[in-house]
Amino acid sequence: MRILHVCDEYADRSSGLLGAVRAHLSGIHKAWPDFALTLASPEGGLPPEWPGVRHFPLRLSPGLRAWQAGVGMAATLSPLVRQAEVIHVHSIWMAPEVIAAREATRIRRPWLVTFHGMVQPSEFARKRWKKLTYWRWVGAPTFGAADLVHAITLAERDVLHAILPGARIEVIPNGLDVCAADAEGAAVCQEPDRRCIMFFGRVAPGKGVDRLIAAFGRAGLAREWHIDVVGPCAPDYRAELQSLAHAENLGGRVHFVGPVRGAEKWACLKRAWLAAMPSVSEVVGMANLEAASAGVPTLVGPGCGLLDWAESGGMMVAPEVEPLAKALRAAAAWTDEERDHRGRGLRSLIERRYSAPVVGRQLGALYRELAAGGGCRP
Repeated sequence: MRILHVCDEYADRSSGLLGAVRAHLSGIHKAWPDFALTLASPEGGLPPEWPGVRHFPLRLSPGLRAWQAGVGMAATLSPLVRQAEVIHVHSIWMAPEVIAAREATRIRRPWLVTFHGMVQPSEFARKRWKKLTYWRWVGAPTFGAADLVHAITLAERDVLHAILPGARIEVIPNGLDVCAADAEGAAVCQEPDRRCIMFFGRVAPGKGVDRLIAAFGRAGLAREWHIDVVGPCAPDYRAELQSLAHAENLGGRVHFVGPVRGAEKWACLKRAWLAAMPSVSEVVGMANLEAASAGVPTLVGPGCGLLDWAESGGMMVAPEVEPLAKALRAAAAWTDEERDHRGRGLRSLIERRYSAPVVGRQLGALYRELAAGGGCRP
């Protein structure tokens, strides 16, 4: 079966969306080796390392890069859409997805769309009127025609039902290629720093870093405790967070590490006593899965959509200062044995529920259903 995936990002800088799409492709290939997978996305990254996954680079035009568009992109994507039996569109804001979705609808080829949390209320809080205008005139007419909508969490499903009434929505979580993650971090032998609380991921408003810093100041931990903020961060927002740390009298106890990749990423993760990513709203979040796969107890917010997290050794805490401060005090009191037990529990959960082959089996079953029925829309 020929499956076309379309995504507006591919370079390594797009770790969130790219990580999710890569895990989808890896899991589908492992679970359904008879599928022929093609990823069409802008040029700029290395081809996927999995056999059976072909990367088709889309050329961008200098004046159209903001919308990830290129002159002649429609002519490039059209034959790919016609050759595929099912088209899977990732994201909704850029030209490649819009072009592929409209072409699939026009020729009545079965297709589905994954929003990747991009219509969550917190996302619309930024550039609100621009996004609302786009959604009304471009997004809703285009993606409302999908044969199937893939939601990553139950909370995202509820949001999508509200804006796409009548759509068929199926919930399948993000997955992590655990084997690839293990291989990448195999050479890293890192003992945890018993005084390190780590935020890992994209550092941006809504991710909860500001509340984590405030909670750390409120928790009253010994001066040896510190926060490592690991991930890309815009200079102005970093300055804002540094000012907050100064106001909380935290001095040099909050460290901004910046983005890390490869073995350095796994060394950072394994150093953490606790990984704390208390996002206000997150559709699973690849950083949460990566930290848990490394055997690190991980604190998340209720809006992340992770099932069985607290029962498996993680912490699910409201992203507010007082609950976070209480959770940090509790984590600081763990023994080595309790911390390791929690990490093993989360690792086991990732393998059972969130590993790429588990997610890939579910996605592949949807593709077969769509192809057999020629789509769901009349």
